[in-house]
This record gives sequence, C-alpha cells and structure tokens, in this order.
Amino acid sequence: MAGKYLAPRKNTPGCRPKGGDPIRDKRRKIITIALAVLFFLLALGLTVYPIFSSRYNAVVMQGCLDAGISPQQFYDADEKYRKAYKARAAPVPKKHAPER
Repeated sequence: MAGKYLAPRKNTPGCRPKGGDPIRDKRRKIITIALAVLFFLLALGLTVYPIFSSRYNAVVMQGCLDAGISPQQFYDADEKYRKAYKARAAPVPKKHAPER
C-alpha cells in the first residue's frame, strides 16, 4: 500500500503533471524571496532609524546651544532655506513668443 504513494510522478494524459506547474512554482518562489527581502529591509530601517534620528537631534541641539538659538528657531530657518532652495531650483517655464 505504501508503494503507491512513493511511486514516481508521471504525466497524466490531458492534464498537467502531478508535480505541479514548474513556472508557477518558480514565480511563487521569486515572489516569496522578494517579500522576505522587503520585510527584512523594512525591519532594518525601523531598527536603524531611531539611532540616526537621535544622533541628528543631538547634533542640532548642540549646534543650537553653540549658536545661542532655540531648536524651533533652527527648524524655522531650515524650513525657510528649503523653500527658497526649491523655488530657486524649480525651472521656470518660458512662454513662447508668437512667430511673425
């Protein structure tokens, strides 16, 4: 009785092989690996982010103490600088002069 379950898989007429579709299996494997890598990178980012953000905040705080300003003043100045930089970096569309 056990031999029937251990027999090698064979193609059945008019049907896919009993082992399954190899292309579908390969696709499933690729998707599984991609999701595992994505999950790993997400977990890594969530682990590393607090380390870098706390270091950045410490540097900002020390710079504010050295300059004699509050952190809010620093963030306000930084926001103004970023807005001015974006406005300067954005290309201005030129209007085409009508041809004569």
